Amino acid sequence: MLKLAGKYGDIIFLPPEIKPSFNEAKGLVLKAAKESERTTRFSFAATSPSNRGGGSDSKYDPKALGEAVLEAEKNGCEYFVLSFPEDGLLKSMSDFARNVMV
Repeated sequence: MLKLAGKYGDIIFLPPEIKPSFNEAKGLVLKAAKESERTTRFSFAATSPSNRGGGSDSKYDPKALGEAVLEAEKNGCEYFVLSFPEDGLLKSMSDFARNVMV
């Protein structure tokens, strides 16, 4: 799948539980893109901790979200898939906008 992503993908989403690690998987995608002589640009995407595992009982944790955003940026991701728990959705979104996206 990583080779196909490098050859054809536009936005490559690498889930946090991917094996090998995020950076190793990213390297395989980049290698596949180079081997296929790809000329079009593509981007990488990461996700928020509350998306990990798919559980709906996750709690809003601004510190963990901020760290995840910084990690994604450090890993060269241009997109970040963010989710908030259903309980307190608007409050969490407002807090994220005020205190994390500064």
